[in-house]
Amino acid sequence: MRAHFCGPFFLEISVLKKNITLILFSLTISLVISEVILRSFNLVPMVDQSNAHLLFENHGDTYKLKKNFQQIEFAGSLISSNQFGYRDQTMKRQSSHKRRVAFIGDSWGFGWGFEEVESIPKRVAKKINGEVLNFSIPGFNVRDYSNTIEKELPKFDIDEVVVLLHLNDILEMNMERNFSSKDIHETKFLVYELFQRSLLAPLAEFLKLTNKSSVKVFNRAYSKENKKLALYTTFLKKMIESSKRNKQEIKFFILPIPFANSDNYPLFHIHQQLLELLNKLGARAFDLSPVYKGKRKSAMTINSYDPHPNSFASKLLAEEILKIIK
Repeated sequence: MRAHFCGPFFLEISVLKKNITLILFSLTISLVISEVILRSFNLVPMVDQSNAHLLFENHGDTYKLKKNFQQIEFAGSLISSNQFGYRDQTMKRQSSHKRRVAFIGDSWGFGWGFEEVESIPKRVAKKINGEVLNFSIPGFNVRDYSNTIEKELPKFDIDEVVVLLHLNDILEMNMERNFSSKDIHETKFLVYELFQRSLLAPLAEFLKLTNKSSVKVFNRAYSKENKKLALYTTFLKKMIESSKRNKQEIKFFILPIPFANSDNYPLFHIHQQLLELLNKLGARAFDLSPVYKGKRKSAMTINSYDPHPNSFASKLLAEEILKIIK
């Protein structure tokens, strides 16, 4: 009798599993179709990077913004450039200010997703005793920071250099840059957006898969076995040597990456590793990870699918930097 009742029971379970699989598959297809429809009617706000080919151009060993363009939409805000190929609209070769501070960073220093005045350097400029020039460009890494200090800063009267180090700098050192093709940027953006706006992204966040994956990537990147670490260190040395040659004081600030649980920052050990490395190289370095402590990730990032710091986070980071360089 037991076998008689178990047979239909397991059959029902099997059918139920198939139905659940079909439902999940149908939901996924529906989400993708809905996404395409919403995009078609521009009903979904996007941080669109497809205009990159209009903004950037190669410049020797690095790249900059194209010069003197006005109000091009990129990454959620309107971007304008100056005569030198940077976003800073008040940049001049020379100045009557006795103190001039150069900020060098990637998208975090550039002011990704909001107006220039809300960027870290411009917030510092409002309260500092002196003048701030922002040489930050999205996608910059230690190779570009080094090139900027060595080749760009001597053209300006710079007294101090502030380098905004991001942990992904080591991952992007050998990244290929192609600003001539619009299609490449649009394709990469579409794939990324479809994942972030699907149910997979919040599910991965809930299960802490995103955190675990990121931690593994950075642990590998900063391990002694990674050959890139030696090259990374070489660029740090170059920055320090170039600043000394130019008689500029240099300071490094290590930026934190937002995680769901900011009270238990999983990359703190890498921040400490970089602090020790920079101290051994004779540079002053500061860890900004405490700034995010007690803050929710959603309160510190542009939105749920763009982990760049928002205006509020940039304000907090700028205030912490000001305590040290004011």
